[in-house]
Amino acid sequence: SARVGVALDVMGINALMSTCNKAGQWERALYLLASLQSGNHLLDAVSCATALSAIDRNSRWQLALQLLDDMRLHMLMLGPTAAGSVLSTCELGGCDQSRGMLGMMI
Repeated sequence: SARVGVALDVMGINALMSTCNKAGQWERALYLLASLQSGNHLLDAVSCATALSAIDRNSRWQLALQLLDDMRLHMLMLGPTAAGSVLSTCELGGCDQSRGMLGMMI
């Protein structure tokens, strides 16, 4: 049977990421973020904040630091909620690098 493709814009992908995050599917949320980065879409602060929230729920501080670096490279500002997610993730993981990186982005 023929498949009908639907192209999602950044807002649609952000909504899917949020749904995945709420359902505990953090890997899928990160996959969607990666699809944004590899596609023709620009990385945005909402996408990153949603991914950081998913990462926080699963204490993956290495991924949080990697995403912070990506945000810095794309000159994206970090909002207070996303910054809190990063700090929470890194504190749970025993990582001290987050404060310095956050200071450069807030």
